[in-house]
Amino acid sequence: MPKKRNWLLSDIFGNICIKLVHSEKKAQKILFDYHLVSEIRSTADAQVWKILGERMKFLVYTSRKDFTPETCALLAHEATHIAQYFMEDIGEEEPSSEFFAYVVQSATENLLIQQREYMRKKVIEQS
Repeated sequence: MPKKRNWLLSDIFGNICIKLVHSEKKAQKILFDYHLVSEIRSTADAQVWKILGERMKFLVYTSRKDFTPETCALLAHEATHIAQYFMEDIGEEEPSSEFFAYVVQSATENLLIQQREYMRKKVIEQS
């Protein structure tokens, strides 16, 4: 069985951690652990939260449990929000389009890796 991954470190300056979860219960537990009170919007297929601490952490929840182009696009959308929060946190008000694209790319790659691992885990569990 694949190892459980807590937070996947992104290569954006080596200081962003991202966790992708697929259940509301897990998302709420993590939010509670970090003393955040937030609702998961019932109309959203995905949502992202910024968690403050020694490292920048982002929790991403999605109800999508597949690897379709639509899900990949949704994760890219959430990665864009991560990049926006990141730029805000480092005080970058007008990032170059290339810099912003690299941050989105790194966050998207991170989320897609976690989605793929989730899918592999589900296949193993069903075997």
